[in-house]
Amino acid sequence: FNNTLRKAGLYLGADWNEPHAGTCAVGTCIATEEALTVHQSDHFDATHIPLTCTAAPVFDPSGALAAVLDISALRSPE
Repeated sequence: FNNTLRKAGLYLGADWNEPHAGTCAVGTCIATEEALTVHQSDHFDATHIPLTCTAAPVFDPSGALAAVLDISALRSPE
């Protein structure tokens, strides 16, 4: 199962920043600081098309973006 996650880019330390990964929930959330879902073919990188990813920003007490909560599914209904 770990190999499948790694191939999909779902591993600790993966770079999902928008300039690197293209359109994806984590990268877009970092850029916009808004919660969103990127579903299958909405991903820019063809290797991410099977994924459905939802991301939500987490802000620190001063209001700065501190983290992104990522909920990704390897497979989902179209």
